[in-house]
Amino acid sequence: MPPREWVFNRQHNGLGNQLFEFIWSRLLSESLGSAWATSLLEPERGESPWKKIEFPPNSENGYRLFRDLFRAPETNALAQAKLQRASNSSSHQCLEPSQRCSISDRPWDQKESKQSVLSQMVAALYSDNCAHKCLFTIGYFQEPVFLEPFRNEVLLEEQAS
Repeated sequence: MPPREWVFNRQHNGLGNQLFEFIWSRLLSESLGSAWATSLLEPERGESPWKKIEFPPNSENGYRLFRDLFRAPETNALAQAKLQRASNSSSHQCLEPSQRCSISDRPWDQKESKQSVLSQMVAALYSDNCAHKCLFTIGYFQEPVFLEPFRNEVLLEEQAS
């Protein structure tokens, strides 16, 4: 599997969903040795199943609370600037839909693409088509199997406290 330069996550819905989105994308990024960035959903880029240009209120409020709790400095503008400033100018590819491979755990996206999350993950991680593209995550990722590989690390950290 080729190394990935970036894992880029879109946060949306309420705080609970955003926590799962954050955890999954960070674990994926760390597992791949990739840089990571996050920002709020961008409906104007077609990332909303409702095709509206405004944010759902729970997404904005959840993201504001997420940033406050974790002191996450990323906003859409800051995340984009971070990607564009990064080493290797190709890192801005996460911002262009044609230059990223998506892994979506949203029912709407799965219906549209006719691909399960597992199929998307295999394609994103192993297909030649995605070999040099940014991994773009969007969705809920609340399935316990996604977090199972990290169970022992979490338990060990808990026992050490």
